[in-house]
Amino acid sequence: MKKITLILSFLMLYPIVSFANNYALSSYYGRYCDRTYPLDCYWGYGPRYYYYPDIYYGIFYYDYNRYYNYEYYRRKYNVAFNEIELLEKRKEESESVKKEISKIKILNARFYKQYTSDTLPISTAELIIENRSEYSITKIFFKGKLTTHITDKVLINDTFNYDLPFVLESGEKNTYNIPLNSFGQWSRVNPPDLAVFDVVIEEIETADGKNFVISFSSEDKKNLDKLRKKYI
Repeated sequence: MKKITLILSFLMLYPIVSFANNYALSSYYGRYCDRTYPLDCYWGYGPRYYYYPDIYYGIFYYDYNRYYNYEYYRRKYNVAFNEIELLEKRKEESESVKKEISKIKILNARFYKQYTSDTLPISTAELIIENRSEYSITKIFFKGKLTTHITDKVLINDTFNYDLPFVLESGEKNTYNIPLNSFGQWSRVNPPDLAVFDVVIEEIETADGKNFVISFSSEDKKNLDKLRKKYI
């Protein structure tokens, strides 16, 4: 009879002790519950969360394990939030850079082989470029893609750059024949007739030393979306 009484007393007192312990821990960690670290509130470390369900989980010490791992998750989430903040800042900066780069227009692009008597054929990109920005341009970095006009098979998709022989002033338009033999696979590509040559500008350098480069890549976008989905 005494054993039964002791067991019943334990079962009655244990939830009360567990609740008091959870309340105390919740109040302690509630100091860190704010908008800066939403994980703290998510896990219930806040003054509004007093762990009523954990009275029952406490029998298996599940609630204590969460407290022991609190700092680990806190550091993990802080690293993730810092990375999200960095990527979002880089995305915002890249959007403003894109606006400036978009003002440099490629009006026409043509790829051809230039043959001479004493050298190998020279792969050449003929570009008509107009500067609609307020800056004077000295160097442009491109990404070009050469595809067949019927099957859209990609023959080459690579980068190249060009130091302009003369500064391209604001409002000016000029035609450039850019030799590509020194850039990767361009010298070895042999496109068929009517191949499609698409060129985009990825970076520009100005006469006053400014450098406009798109630093937010497609991989950065995937990483940002993944982090936001997981941690926010």
